[in-house]
Amino acid sequence: MQSTSNLCRAGPGWRAKAALGAGVPRIRAMARVVVDVMPKPEILDPQGKAVTGALGRLGFSGLAVRQGKRFEIEVDGEVTPDRLADIERAAETLLANTVIETYDVRVETDVAGTVDEAAPTAQGGTDHPGHDVDHLNEETTA
Repeated sequence: MQSTSNLCRAGPGWRAKAALGAGVPRIRAMARVVVDVMPKPEILDPQGKAVTGALGRLGFSGLAVRQGKRFEIEVDGEVTPDRLADIERAAETLLANTVIETYDVRVETDVAGTVDEAAPTAQGGTDHPGHDVDHLNEETTA
């Protein structure tokens, strides 16, 4: 994961240009941009320590966890360098606290879990992000 301190040296939008790559065709229709936010290595991560301890107590030894955040941003239309630079500015100003966190912005090319398609979950079910779930409550209240 790259540090945000390189951002100023490389100029605005450098990650956007790097993520799209030279000569790579632009993504059309609905695209997903992922912003991963993690605590900087020198910052204490109490949530990660708690998860690491719980895993050890459950018999999962030799694992160390640092807990972060993942933001999935659905973009209508093309993900142009300017659009990606806008998302990068949003990550720097809102999604990440750059004093204690780093962030990474990337375009996800496989959007098989978008609002219109069911994404398999780890438990074997499906997750329908954005779908109306009011009909589920009808069964329990009727």
